[in-house]
Order: sequence, then C-alpha cells, then structure tokens
Amino acid sequence: MKKTVVMLIAAGYSVLVGADGYYIKQKNTISGQTTEITQFILNDQVRSEDSANIMIFNGRDVTTYDKNSKTFFQQTLDQLAETGKMVDAQFTDFVIKKTGKKSKVGQWDADIYSATFQLMGMDTEADIYITKHGQYPSDLIFTLPAKLYPQAKNFQNMLAQLKTAGGIQVKSVAKIKSMGVVASEIVSEVEELKKIDLDKEIFKGPEGYKQVDPPKN
Repeated sequence: MKKTVVMLIAAGYSVLVGADGYYIKQKNTISGQTTEITQFILNDQVRSEDSANIMIFNGRDVTTYDKNSKTFFQQTLDQLAETGKMVDAQFTDFVIKKTGKKSKVGQWDADIYSATFQLMGMDTEADIYITKHGQYPSDLIFTLPAKLYPQAKNFQNMLAQLKTAGGIQVKSVAKIKSMGVVASEIVSEVEELKKIDLDKEIFKGPEGYKQVDPPKN
C-alpha cells in the first residue's frame, strides 16, 4: 500500500510502429533509498520499469512482471478500482501555490511551488519544481497512476491544480511529518525527458515468466 501511495506522488490506443511517444527517466529517493524508474508512453499505452518490476498498461488492463520471481499477473481497471479508493483515501487536502522563486533542475529552468497535503494521515509539505520548457503535457509523469485510478478524486484534484501552473513537474521534495517532526522525505526528480519514436514491441512483456493470481487487497 505504501509503495502504491508513493507512486501517486512520485504514474487513444495505437499499434503504429515509429509513432511519436515519450521517454521519461526518473529518480525517486525515499528516506535515503533511491530507485530509478523509466517510462515509455504512447497514447493509452505505458511501460514503467524499475529494478524489481515491469508494469505494462495497454489501455484496458495492466500486467505486472516481477523480475525476481519471474512471475506476472494481470488486473483490469475494475479490479484496480477498490485499490484506487484505498490509496486515494490516504492522499487528501492537496493545495498548491506559487512561491515566486526559481531554480535550475538539470537542463530545465523551473518555478518553485509549495504544496501542503495529508499523506497517510500525516501533515506533508512539498516543494514542487515546474518547468514550461518543451511544451510537454502537465500530467505526463503521472500518466500511469492517472490511467490506473481514474476515479481517485483526491489524486485527480492534485493533477487539476498542477495543470493550472501551465508546465510539467520535474522535481518534488516532500517532507512527511509525525507529531510536528519530519519523519521521512521523498525526493522525485526527472533526469531525462524527451519525445521519441516508439515501436509497439516495447509494450510487450518479457518471455519466460509464469502467470500467477493477482494479490488480494
């Protein structure tokens, strides 16, 4: 559950070869532990991969491949709906405002916004770095969770507020507090972002994996 919640923060069907798509390389650091995530996005198709898992969304359902156990399971959007409700209940009261400050994040010039929200019942404050360079969709880096949990009202509220900034988030630093003291920190930073020609083969899963039942909520 915690990993799924973090994923929400830190997320037209086409089979054309060579169609325009997006490539994102992102680094997430949670309490000192870093994970690198790559995403390939083409319309309603998404492939997201880290060191442990590969998730592929084909516009109708999602398949998750466990690299360690060499197993995979499939879930429809209807099956994920209940998980989405539970996750969304842990992410509430999101409010964002512009600070007037600016910073450099990698190759991008970014405006700094401040946000407050409740994460798993704890007060959370975040600095969000948004760039208007490149004309990318404002919700691009949240594509997968947005498609998996379309009825997650709190999450959709966050996306709506981010869209008003008119750019794309390239970094966020969230500090989660417990009894007024910072208990953990989540840093998410885009390292690479570009438009690329994508072959439909990228949305096929690896071979040699055994299918298992999806986990129960």
